[in-house]
Amino acid sequence: MSFKNEIWTTDIKGLDLFAKEVFYPMSGLLREGPVNMALKSEAQKGLENIYEDIKPIGISSYYEDVTLKGGRLEFDNTFLYSQVLELIDPKKVKGALIYFLTTGSFQDNVQIME
Repeated sequence: MSFKNEIWTTDIKGLDLFAKEVFYPMSGLLREGPVNMALKSEAQKGLENIYEDIKPIGISSYYEDVTLKGGRLEFDNTFLYSQVLELIDPKKVKGALIYFLTTGSFQDNVQIME
């Protein structure tokens, strides 16, 4: 069932839940305190300026033939390393889904540069 370099698009509204459950906690935007509140406010203003222009584009690949040793995941004659991968039991790894997500192009949105 391996696949490689599948390009896909989605609507920004479809990513709101992902952002709230995954990105926000990792970014620190949910922490309390005056500094974090200021950062959250600036991030929200920036998002409002570009929200309608966000056209998410993703690329994903799934590899069945993978090897995990320590924090090094080897697949398709390459590898990636992460300390987080050290927490995974290599015996339980059946494959790897690798994906990248971008917000698309903002070349026509002058507000993004402000």
